[in-house]
Amino acid sequence: MASDEINNFEQIQLPDVTANDLETGKVITLTELSQSQLEVFLNKLQKNCDKPEGEIEELLQTWDQLELLEHFKSENVDIEVLKKIECHHLPQILKPFKYTTLITFEQNLRKWRESIGIPLFLYSQSHFGSIHQSPSTSTRSIPYSSPLASRPETPTTPKTPYSPKNLTLSTILNNNANGLALAESYDRNKRFTDKQRAQLISVVAQYFDINKIHLDLSASYKIEKEIVERFPTEKLEFYRTSKRGKIYNKYCNLKFTFKAINEPQSIRQSIKTCGKRGVREEIPELIAEENAEQCLRSLKFDNLSSEEIDRCWMASSQYRLLEIQNSESTSDVFKKWPQYKQPSGYRFVDMDFGYLHKNCSSLLDTWEELHEKIVNFLCNEDHIKEKSIKQTLIKMRSMNPSDNCRDATIMWSLHGYYIPSQKSVRKDRFGKKSTTKYTIKDSQESFLYIGRNTQVVEEHIGFLNQRSESVQPFIYVLGEDVLNFQEIYVYFDGVKFPFVSFSRAVDICFKIFFLFNLKFPTASSSFWNFIESLYFSSKKNQCSKTHILLNAIKPINVCD
Repeated sequence: MASDEINNFEQIQLPDVTANDLETGKVITLTELSQSQLEVFLNKLQKNCDKPEGEIEELLQTWDQLELLEHFKSENVDIEVLKKIECHHLPQILKPFKYTTLITFEQNLRKWRESIGIPLFLYSQSHFGSIHQSPSTSTRSIPYSSPLASRPETPTTPKTPYSPKNLTLSTILNNNANGLALAESYDRNKRFTDKQRAQLISVVAQYFDINKIHLDLSASYKIEKEIVERFPTEKLEFYRTSKRGKIYNKYCNLKFTFKAINEPQSIRQSIKTCGKRGVREEIPELIAEENAEQCLRSLKFDNLSSEEIDRCWMASSQYRLLEIQNSESTSDVFKKWPQYKQPSGYRFVDMDFGYLHKNCSSLLDTWEELHEKIVNFLCNEDHIKEKSIKQTLIKMRSMNPSDNCRDATIMWSLHGYYIPSQKSVRKDRFGKKSTTKYTIKDSQESFLYIGRNTQVVEEHIGFLNQRSESVQPFIYVLGEDVLNFQEIYVYFDGVKFPFVSFSRAVDICFKIFFLFNLKFPTASSSFWNFIESLYFSSKKNQCSKTHILLNAIKPINVCD
């Protein structure tokens, strides 16, 4: 057998050889192989033995948790074990480590299991019974996991030997990573903060809710007494503001928000005119939820976790969207729903837009397929006449810019194709009115403003506010030019949403226009109508240039 014939390790029939044999230098007699063949074979065998360890080491490295590697080796935890492990195993396996390590590992494991199609169950065949939770599923275009997605479509009664009266606080805390972390924090500090008390209340209420165990007042009182016994510095009044108590109230809130979200709505499809925009799109007729006011009070006054905020938000979607349609200004909306003004408020924009347009496509779905085709289109057949834009495209192709700079440059250049033709009566910096025709630069800056620093951007926003016209949403970046910037923001009515992805910023900026019924900036309306065509199949607002461009790049339009 020649050495070049040893190509497949599995095809060679040899005595049993282990990785330990190789590491300890055990002599293996292989009389049918020459020295060179033996070296080839041993190299292949070594790689084969190292493979499982290499996989788990690489996985832990991506999670930034390499400190677990030696422990996993000693416990014989490999990739196959991680594919089968469930949440209730984690506290035992990671017993030597801090609870913060356990929480981080559970989050990483959950994301990884979902990515390989084997979702992690919250509870499964634990020592106290067979309590199951359906695996969570991700929602469209939303970079976070919704707690509602983990709900089973058809509720079933869990098979558990515990009734609400004999279920203990210890059982609840021991089967919840946040519960374990709270217990550890108390043992270390001998006290709870107000925020930690709110978290403890949520942990208990969510346990009953998730596992379909009915919580009555007597069981709630029993849990409250156990809290005082387990955590001696706590007092009953911390958990009772009324006869019903905070745990019972939290449980009831969770029940009604879930019911409001999952109740079938008698929604008729009808054509609505989106007030300020005057654009006709097919959207569901909205009927305010019965419990929406209670959701609003919870959002305003209760100390809710991020998951509970999302649940209340979704449970009041139609009520809120009706108010947006009937509002006089976005400032009125912000007063009642201040969550929009938070740095992460764009998440709520995304959720509400998704509720209105459930079957809509997205720029994020198609951009990777389209961006190179758009560049080819702009560079061919003299579609752009502006010399500076041509040079920018050529420079972009000759260098290797980041994805953000590449995407910004392409969209910046599209304004050279969609040359504005409208005229406007505007004030200059000295307050003098004049009739002017919008330029390519006007179009570009109404979409994307580039400032060297925050002060330059603030001066630009101040100048826009001095005009008699309203300031529409736009994107701004901090940097030298369109091919060299770092920070990305969407500006909307005084709110500045930070982003790490330029295409995501464009996606949210577009959704703001539609959600709040705002007109596109006149200077860049043709460009925004093209972006709209990547979301909706309607051709109502498409100009001839958009038809030509769409025919060239053949985008996927699936919003019907």
